[in-house]
Amino acid sequence: MDFQCKTSEVVAINLHEYIEADECVSSCGVDRKSVGISSDALLDSQFTAKLCSPQCDQNYPNIVDLYYNLALGEGASLTDLSKSQRTILAVQWLRFKVLVQLALFLLPLILCPMLLLLHLHL
Repeated sequence: MDFQCKTSEVVAINLHEYIEADECVSSCGVDRKSVGISSDALLDSQFTAKLCSPQCDQNYPNIVDLYYNLALGEGASLTDLSKSQRTILAVQWLRFKVLVQLALFLLPLILCPMLLLLHLHL
């Protein structure tokens, strides 16, 4: 199988030498030091979590639109990726809450015998 590198021309009107603020770069997970842009970033769950976060999505439409169009070019939907990311985060949050509740339940069961033993030795 042969691979071929392709380039596409993207033209921005009225944005010559426009530089996004550091807050934008941080909120959206983009890297100011990277050269070019690749749809591979959309496969990174940490990147898509930041890109799809309300902080990025609601405040930095330039970045979101850029990756939205990049995803479309790959036959994907940034909206669908964002929904998947929110579902994953919701499941992780639910697991965390269950673990905390379990820890709070087990903590007295573990500490009480230890305190009793400590008291008996004093």
